[in-house]
Amino acid sequence: MKQWAERLCLAVGGALVLLTLIGVFSSAPTQEPVDHELIVRQLGHDYLRTVGDSTSRIPPISEGANEALILRTGSFVAYDTLAKVARQTFRQAGITSGYTLSIEDCQSGNILLGSVFPPPVEQYVSAPGETACIGRDQEDHCANIVIRFQRNEKTSKNAMNWLAGGLGIMLICLGFFRPRNDSVDPVVKLQSGVLQITPGVSLDETALKLKTPAGTDTLTFREAKLLAFLARRPNEVLPRERIHDEVWADEGVITGRSLDVFVSRLRKKLAGVDDVEIQTVHGIGYRFRVNA
Repeated sequence: MKQWAERLCLAVGGALVLLTLIGVFSSAPTQEPVDHELIVRQLGHDYLRTVGDSTSRIPPISEGANEALILRTGSFVAYDTLAKVARQTFRQAGITSGYTLSIEDCQSGNILLGSVFPPPVEQYVSAPGETACIGRDQEDHCANIVIRFQRNEKTSKNAMNWLAGGLGIMLICLGFFRPRNDSVDPVVKLQSGVLQITPGVSLDETALKLKTPAGTDTLTFREAKLLAFLARRPNEVLPRERIHDEVWADEGVITGRSLDVFVSRLRKKLAGVDDVEIQTVHGIGYRFRVNA
């Protein structure tokens, strides 16, 4: 992986993790989950008590389309009174917004009257905060009470936060990870700061000295770095891009011929050494062949 891609992974991953931590620590404590069916039954009870009915049985709550909770009263429902009681009942349960309240015809299921809580402020031409259908004339129809609660947005936001955080950690790990084989072949050993490539070939990375049976050569810093990189990965096919990233990363952009030029120089210095050869792998890169 190129260094710019690694840095990008680290930057994006770090930003996602930071945003996740900010979202977690800045969010308000979540309330305990509430049983919406019990709240709707409580609404039915409070409404009947308000209209003077303390004996009628409250029917079971049924589920309708789009996660609606339906209280089938089987009688007339005064919508203005219902809306007022609903505010009080839901407020006591800790719900002040995020629901719709309507009454529907018992037979046809058509909506007779209904409102969104809290009332919309900008979407309609009515006065800001005005509740729809309040004060409207109402015919004497059998009506069912229908409540729809919005999904818990907080839970979905938290899930998204943790998902972003997990993705950020994955990107950070990817930024630090480079597929490589750093295992040292048995014939390549480091002794007293000297890389022993074969019994007759060694590289002193500090002194920039290459020793072969033919004698000792002084290398440039880049030649020594390239040879050390190849020698630590004997008999492994190394792509050109990977070699560029490892050996020339601190120089920024280089020409495509730079690697070939340095390989040619090293080949001349290793000429005559039977156990070591820098082989060209066409279309890919190079292999540093070392015979045990």
